[in-house]
Amino acid sequence: LCRIGYTEGLVFPPFSPIRQMIEDFLSTGGKIFLCGSCLKTHQIEEKDYIFGPKPAGAALLVQESIGATVFNY
Repeated sequence: LCRIGYTEGLVFPPFSPIRQMIEDFLSTGGKIFLCGSCLKTHQIEEKDYIFGPKPAGAALLVQESIGATVFNY
């Protein structure tokens, strides 16, 4: 979902388009992190990201999850 253009036209009725849900999530202060190992495995480079996500390892994810209302991995 982090790749430019990947979410275009991606819809699972009755929900809003994925791109819109991501934009809404980010506009309310949500954060999106990318698994560093997954990025390497799938050869995704920073120039390919959309929405400005941040690569993260386990330590950062644990730190961010402390006190979080919702944490999904």
